Amino acid sequence: MPSSLHTRNAFARVRVIAAAALAFATLTAASCGDDDENFDVAATYELTGVASASAPQIMLNPQGQTFPCGTGLTCEFQTGSVTLNENGTFQISVQGLQRPTGGATGTGTQISFISPAAATGTWAQSGSAITFTPSASAVGTFPGTLMDGNRELRVTTNVSGSNSYVLRFEQD
Repeated sequence: MPSSLHTRNAFARVRVIAAAALAFATLTAASCGDDDENFDVAATYELTGVASASAPQIMLNPQGQTFPCGTGLTCEFQTGSVTLNENGTFQISVQGLQRPTGGATGTGTQISFISPAAATGTWAQSGSAITFTPSASAVGTFPGTLMDGNRELRVTTNVSGSNSYVLRFEQD
């Protein structure tokens, strides 16, 4: 049977090993930090997803997504981008096609889904929230949200009239 001195020494060694393991784990975690890289907010973001504002969790690839955009008309998303400049200005652009309802995908008239009045202006950041203020004050502001270490920007805006969409843009 081991002596009480031997048992106490064994427990002391276990405590030292446990403390060393905890210190190593803490230092490793602190030095690695978060795996998400924090991207600069001022950048160009490319359109990568689109969702109805009424169901923003259902994010779809924008290419080929259609929505009604007038009596007898269908619109189709194609491309888009948002540029947030260091000086606090922005440009947003979302293009697609407009065709008669029932027309073939990929056909129609090329249009811009963001009105020229809302396509440029200033932006301000508060935490992960971005507020876009278009140059034409009659348009009103619209919100954006930064996600994934500032790599992703989601913008909620009216597209082609009264259809409200959440547009997902990402940096490369």
